[in-house]
Amino acid sequence: IMHLGSETKKSKSEAMYFPTSLQQAQHDFEKNILPEDIILANGKKVHFVNKFKYLGSIIRPLLNEDIKIDTRIIKAKSIMGTVKTFFDNKDVDKRIKCQVYVAGPLNALLWGCESW
Repeated sequence: IMHLGSETKKSKSEAMYFPTSLQQAQHDFEKNILPEDIILANGKKVHFVNKFKYLGSIIRPLLNEDIKIDTRIIKAKSIMGTVKTFFDNKDVDKRIKCQVYVAGPLNALLWGCESW
């Protein structure tokens, strides 16, 4: 069952328009130009968006990975900030610090990078 919007409620279903050229997609994305909502026969609406999350990936009409890469960098920085006191601790062996770095921030940064 699909939840569709009405005059008073926003639709949970979203549609995305992909222009015929990347130049047009860039222009529309920068100006936030979106097509009109789709109105179905029963009066329900489906609205257009310029980005949405699907299976953990953010899809945009530009079909690039900029947002995904930026999100990964932010996550890695956040993890580094969280474990800063751990890395500053002189009593912790460097090998343990290396293992924590690889398991935490580095993993968060490079997750899915083979698709970039």
